[in-house]
Amino acid sequence: DWQSLLAISLSLACFAFLAERFGLVPCVLAAVVVASLPDRSLSIRGKILLGLIVSLACWVVFVELLNIPIKPFKGF
Repeated sequence: DWQSLLAISLSLACFAFLAERFGLVPCVLAAVVVASLPDRSLSIRGKILLGLIVSLACWVVFVELLNIPIKPFKGF
């Protein structure tokens, strides 16, 4: 499915482009939303909610538990 392949590719590019500029949480949120765009079973609200849950989970796991030096938000 070309739409899914394109969405995943754009999601990876989105993550790479946004990570340094905006921090972990916003870039994971954007990457998850972009990757889920071809899925017709979730509404846009559901996609955003999924992105929020995944980005907050990434913050807890990578920043708080594993102490990886990436800022959750730019400036913090």
